[in-house]
Amino acid sequence: MTKPEKWSDPDKKLFPHQVGFTAPPMDFDAAPSDFLRMCPETVGVHGRLLHAPDYAHRLSDRAGLFHLLEETVHCLSNGGADVVGQVGTNWVHASGTDGVPRRFVSLGADIEEQIGVPVISSDISLYWRIFRTLGVAPLGRQGSLLASLQSSADPEADS
Repeated sequence: MTKPEKWSDPDKKLFPHQVGFTAPPMDFDAAPSDFLRMCPETVGVHGRLLHAPDYAHRLSDRAGLFHLLEETVHCLSNGGADVVGQVGTNWVHASGTDGVPRRFVSLGADIEEQIGVPVISSDISLYWRIFRTLGVAPLGRQGSLLASLQSSADPEADS
């Protein structure tokens, strides 16, 4: 289950850089729209919510649906996403119910390794990290503020 090779060629995509966003079930999130306002015309954005009809915002719901996140990243990568941003803070804080903490960052890294598409979890630097992954500069007033997120304290700042 890896990203199709055809999407490695930007000429075969609708946009040279494509970003997918996912959020917990039943949570409309403004992040894709906010992000798009900072993007040059070469960046396209798509969103996909997880399908979970009985979702009730309980920790057990979140922990029980982590497998759907992998499916969502797979579907977005099949559509040409170069990177997937996870939004919705209740997913970021989910650590499972079996007493063994599972940070979302490690889950995202496992999915990234398997599918080959970076998964970036929601935090203060979500947009900055997506732009940096794509190698694209953000536009507009909001985009210019993102540079302030990069600091010497950021272990990825020089990568």
